[in-house]
Amino acid sequence: MLAADVIGVSSRMAFVCYVFILLALSLWLVDRLLRQMSGVADSARGAFLLAMFGAVVILALACLRQREHLMLILSIPYILLLGHRLAGRSCSLLLAVGVGAAAAVASASSPTSSSFRLCWSYT
Repeated sequence: MLAADVIGVSSRMAFVCYVFILLALSLWLVDRLLRQMSGVADSARGAFLLAMFGAVVILALACLRQREHLMLILSIPYILLLGHRLAGRSCSLLLAVGVGAAAAVASASSPTSSSFRLCWSYT
């Protein structure tokens, strides 16, 4: 891995850092979405973000570097946005583009993600 060679760490450590960068992006997108939803208290937003972190990191330690794990990390904001829009609410265009870009990467990362593509085509 070129990035690992440049910064002088093992390729495994570089990939784990990459996964946590993707997780931080996903958590940030979810936080932005929850802030735009009316009626979501700060405590509920914090609890959701903490639960998401726990589910994606602590429960998934055995499969931390698998395609499906990366797909899960990147698709959670899209699933939240899908529910938000099905409820008849809207969000900012820039946020929707960011969530859509993350979902596109998630869909492309796992060629067997037919259920995700089904949700994608629904919207």
